[in-house]
Amino acid sequence: MLWGKDLGCDFAKKSCLTWMKANRENPYPFCNVMDDSRCSANRLSKVRCNLVESMEGVPDEYDYNIPNLYKNRKGKAVTGYGQVEAGDFCPYYRTYGGVSREDSDTRCTFPDNMNYNNYSLETVCKDNRLHIKTQNSKFYPCYQGGQLIHVEKRVHGVGTVTAKIVCPSCTELCGRQYCAPDKNFKARIGDPTREAIRSHAKFIIIMFLVVPILH
Repeated sequence: MLWGKDLGCDFAKKSCLTWMKANRENPYPFCNVMDDSRCSANRLSKVRCNLVESMEGVPDEYDYNIPNLYKNRKGKAVTGYGQVEAGDFCPYYRTYGGVSREDSDTRCTFPDNMNYNNYSLETVCKDNRLHIKTQNSKFYPCYQGGQLIHVEKRVHGVGTVTAKIVCPSCTELCGRQYCAPDKNFKARIGDPTREAIRSHAKFIIIMFLVVPILH
């Protein structure tokens, strides 16, 4: 069972309000931002916060509204409750969509990736690192969670599309025993920029022109 896995006794024994107060920045699997979207714990589906802005018909004992606990996506404070009565009206993340099934190991990644390819990206555990790719790209290594992978593609009818993929944690997808320690890799990781490609092409042309002269 994934619900509450590894979250400790406080999560299991205390109220959702206690958990949300203690973990305001990330109260997962509960939530405090209306319509906030992210990945499920197993990264096989997308989930959305079921907090709604109202208190109509909700018993007083399930009123968890304290100052500045609930907000909308613009950061404005709201009064609300979770949509599911069986969950004591605690707001939590509910599944609203799966990931692409075009690849056998397609995973949901960070919310930061939502605007690119529906943030369903192919992953593989290789050489004690997590590697990640988008459609029609190559695999790039993730040296630590939160690392950026730069994607720059030429799309017919659109032009050059650039994006940044945020790496999930290797231990989350590949397992703690498999993954090498995190490494702060400062070099740019990802597709070469169009400028770099053009510069490389110019260099090759110059070399071809110079070599015959030297001989």
